[in-house]
Amino acid sequence: MSALFDHLLQLSGWPVYAVVAAVVFAETALLVGLVLPGETVLVLASVLAARGNVSWLLLGIVGLLAAVGGDTTGYLLGRQLGPRLESSRFGHRRNPERWARARDRIAQRGDRAVLTGRWVGFVRSFVPWLAGLARMPFRRFIVADLAGASTWVAGCVALGFLARGSWVRAQAIASSAAITIVVVLAVAVVVAVVLRRRRARQA
Repeated sequence: MSALFDHLLQLSGWPVYAVVAAVVFAETALLVGLVLPGETVLVLASVLAARGNVSWLLLGIVGLLAAVGGDTTGYLLGRQLGPRLESSRFGHRRNPERWARARDRIAQRGDRAVLTGRWVGFVRSFVPWLAGLARMPFRRFIVADLAGASTWVAGCVALGFLARGSWVRAQAIASSAAITIVVVLAVAVVVAVVLRRRRARQA
C-alpha cells in the first residue's frame, strides 16, 4: 500500500484532477465510497498541491463540482430507483420499518442530515440516495448539499497546506479531525435528544 501511495505522490497535472473527479463523483453517485472514500483521494491530491504538482484553486473547483454532481446524481437515482430497491428482496431483508424511519427522518430533518452527513464517510454515500427516496424537495437538498460539500472540499484541500506536503502528516491531521468531528456530532445528537424529550414533557 505504501508503494502505491509513493507512486501516486509522483503524479501531476490532469491525471490528478481526473482521478479526483471520478472518485469523488462516484463516491455518492454509485456508492463507491463504501470501498474507497473520496476524502482519501482529495487529501492525497491536496498534498500534491502543496508540492506544486497541481493547482490549489483548480483542485478545489474540481472537487466541489464532483461532490455536488455525485450527490445530485445519487439524489435523482434515489428518487427513481429507491422504491424498487425498497420493495426488492434486498430491501425486505433490511426491514421495511427501517426504510420508513429513514424516510421520516430525512423528510423532517433532511437539511441537517445532508449537511452533516457529508463529513461522515459511510453516511456520506447513502444520504443523497435517502434524500431522493424520501422525496426531499430538491431546492432544500441542493442548498444543504452546497453548504456541506463546499466546507468538506475546503477542509480536505486545506489538509495538504497544513501538512506542508507530507502525506504522513496529512493522515495524522485527518485522523485527529475525524475524531473531533465525530465527537462534536455525537454531542450535538445527545443535546438534540435531551431538548426534544424536555419539550415533549413540557407539552
